[in-house]
Amino acid sequence: MALHQKDIDRLLEPELTSDLEAVEVGELRVRRDACQRAEVALSYVRRLLQGELDIVAAELEARGKGVRGDTGRMLEDLPTILAGPVPTHRPKSMHTSNASRWPGLQKDGPNSQSSRSRISW
Repeated sequence: MALHQKDIDRLLEPELTSDLEAVEVGELRVRRDACQRAEVALSYVRRLLQGELDIVAAELEARGKGVRGDTGRMLEDLPTILAGPVPTHRPKSMHTSNASRWPGLQKDGPNSQSSRSRISW
C-alpha cells in the first residue's frame, strides 16, 4: 500500500473538507476511504521507523555499557528490542514519550549529547 505525493497533495487540498454539507454521501465515502488509506500507510511507515529507532536506541545503550559491534547479540536481542514497552497512551510528541523508553537518549542522560552526535542521517 503505497502513498504517493499526489495522494498527499490531494488530501491536503482545502476543498477536501470545505462545504461538506453540499457533498453527496457517495463522494463523502470516497473521501473518507482515501483518508483511511493514507492513515494506514502512514501508520505502517511510523511503525517501521519506530522499530529502527528502537534498534538504534538498544545499540546506543549497549555501547554505553562498553559493548561494541556484537551483531550476534543484537540479533539475539532483536525480538526483545522490537517488543519493548508500548505506551499506554498516545504521546503528544516523540521527544517526551520516548525519553523513559530509551534511557540513552534522555536529555539529561550521561551519554545523551555524545550519543546524539554519533547519529548521522
